[in-house]
Amino acid sequence: MPCCCVRLPYQNPDQLVIIPTDMRNRGVKDFPFSNANFIDLREATKDEFQGLAGVYTFSFTLTDDDGMPEQVHMGFVTTNYFQLVGARIAFGRDFSDEDGQPQPPPPAPGTPSATPPQRLPIMAIVSYEYFQRRFGSNPAVLGQSLNRGSPL
Repeated sequence: MPCCCVRLPYQNPDQLVIIPTDMRNRGVKDFPFSNANFIDLREATKDEFQGLAGVYTFSFTLTDDDGMPEQVHMGFVTTNYFQLVGARIAFGRDFSDEDGQPQPPPPAPGTPSATPPQRLPIMAIVSYEYFQRRFGSNPAVLGQSLNRGSPL
């Protein structure tokens, strides 16, 4: 029996469904979907669900401008995630479909004088609490790069 009930701040929380993947025979819980499996599931359920979004969370270390590392909780989400759960973007913009384009492949090995293609920017949306704490709610940081960090 649950010890508590938390109503998440989503637009229609009673309409949200979480679809985890487990490998019970191997004792693995919450195994991430592959991109191909996610696409297959999204296509197979498009008549049953209003939409399907993906999220994968993990801990990460970001480096502040002064070089101080900070451990944060991050997630990769599909570009439709915030729209689907009804989240309101307080400042800046939501993801666009173009933000979800895969990086271009590197040149084939042995290609003479091939210049590697320019990498696409990786877009981020930060929580309002993080925006206040780290950036002092300064809207001038919108569109700026976060320092690169490393996964924990």
